[in-house]
Amino acid sequence: MPVYAFDGVSPRVSADAYIHPDAVLIGHVTVGAQSSLASTSTLASAARCCTSIPRCSPG
Repeated sequence: MPVYAFDGVSPRVSADAYIHPDAVLIGHVTVGAQSSLASTSTLASAARCCTSIPRCSPG
């Protein structure tokens, strides 16, 4: 999984999150516990902003 810092800030990923190897994370992004990102997903956020993926349950 490609992970890139933006303006000195790197993405944070919970240890139990599933990130597909083809997904890309850039900048001030947080992927929370029990979350997942599918193939070809891209999450990017500029400095002083935050993109966060919380735990999601089906249904």
